[in-house]
Amino acid sequence: CIVGKSPTDAVRALADRPGIVVTGGVPDIRPWLRRATCAVIPLRIARGIQNKVLEAMACGLPVICSPAPLQSLAAESGVHLLRADAADEWVDAVTRVLRHENLREELGMGAAAFVRMQHSWDACLMPLDEMLQSASSVLSNQLEVNQ
Repeated sequence: CIVGKSPTDAVRALADRPGIVVTGGVPDIRPWLRRATCAVIPLRIARGIQNKVLEAMACGLPVICSPAPLQSLAAESGVHLLRADAADEWVDAVTRVLRHENLREELGMGAAAFVRMQHSWDACLMPLDEMLQSASSVLSNQLEVNQ
């Protein structure tokens, strides 16, 4: 299944082949991720954190990803996902994931753990919480001194 906004004519033509579904854009990616064996994310250009990658990882899917989205993620290839750039790397990575259940499970667990540790609300808001706690403490001290 190929899910993504504005597929090219060449990608849309793949839907004529048996077993291939091309959806175009979807309002909610989660049902499609739940049906997937892995997520293949070949983005050539990526700015900022790519939610496409994080959504698939959060679902516990093994992710095969191009280098561009990884520039903003601290994910480690071989632990949290697989990195592929050249055509032979894509073929090798997808083949390995499809053939080896243990690899799928390890990458899926690593991916989900990575998102929980690095990109959960708690993890993302911790620096803000610490800053607010510090500011509150400073303000309290100033109020005590002024009284």
